[in-house]
Amino acid sequence: MKCGVGDYLYQLLSEMGKMRNLNISLITSSECIEQMQGVSIYPIIKRWDFTAFPQIIKTVSKIRPDIVHIQYPTIGYKKYLFPSFLPVLLKVLGVKKIVQTWHEPLSRKGLFRYFPNLLVDSIIINVESDYLNKLPNFYANLLNKKIRCYIPISSNIPMSKLDNKEKLSLRKRIFKEQYQKNIIAYFGFITPNKGLEYLFQAANPEKDSILLICELKESDKYHNKIKDIINSDRWKKNVVLTGYLPDEKVADYLAIADMAVFPFIKGCSERNGSVLAALLQNTFVITTSFEKNGYFGNEHIYYVHPGNKTELEQAIIRYRKQNIHQERQSSSLVKPWSEIAMMHERIYRFLGK
Repeated sequence: MKCGVGDYLYQLLSEMGKMRNLNISLITSSECIEQMQGVSIYPIIKRWDFTAFPQIIKTVSKIRPDIVHIQYPTIGYKKYLFPSFLPVLLKVLGVKKIVQTWHEPLSRKGLFRYFPNLLVDSIIINVESDYLNKLPNFYANLLNKKIRCYIPISSNIPMSKLDNKEKLSLRKRIFKEQYQKNIIAYFGFITPNKGLEYLFQAANPEKDSILLICELKESDKYHNKIKDIINSDRWKKNVVLTGYLPDEKVADYLAIADMAVFPFIKGCSERNGSVLAALLQNTFVITTSFEKNGYFGNEHIYYVHPGNKTELEQAIIRYRKQNIHQERQSSSLVKPWSEIAMMHERIYRFLGK
């Protein structure tokens, strides 16, 4: 099951499983077949509705955890409300210490979805430092009364191991005679709020080739819109669509790009793992923001306003000329997973007092 939060949790538990002072169990969906060092996995949930409660009672009673930590949201939860009632139900079962990680701000459409989550005492972790500013006042005031912690995410994609010679060889193999063009990468899920069409409007096929590290499905209307652009006379010889790739391959493909462009409609946030994956390869990033504009050297990112095709075009032209890929540098935004795991461990230690 492809899920950004699921990938995040895999990386986090892979690090936490190395900590000898933690005894970790994971209750998850029945599709999960992964094994992790130091983690006991219980893939018992077929559907995350109230029919799962007896299985959870049985398994929690067996594990007898000191702390239960729940992630919100995940693709596996679908639209079921049951996960939001888990903190209350676990308290009834006698679990006294609960941690919740809220990965996304609440939309107005789903405003009251997390209200049950707030009915019991728990520590709430946010993955964005400005999380409260993205909530309606009602929820922001409720969360202000809770113990909250900010812990950033990191890249779910590893760092490429290719050296410069191997990167050049891969560029030539993928782009053939066009390998000397400015290679612009995009990686991640394709949805309308990613604004991918702006990349095709801003880039120049005479000077740029686009590397799409993603999947496009026939059944998706927006995906077909992007396919039509790719197959247009303007772009049909200047786009490489990889389809699904293993994480190590994703890292290699991001590493050979001269820049990665993410023209998000709603602006880039700290939880955009695709951006962090590019930055981990020391690849220059152009993305969007309502608050920031221009180049931020410590982040190795150039920000343009969302939906502004002219700004995006000018940024690509400016940094295409500067050959910034020859001056690759690391970004302060990418934290090692070991550090993120330690931040969680400190919270668990605090609860254990």
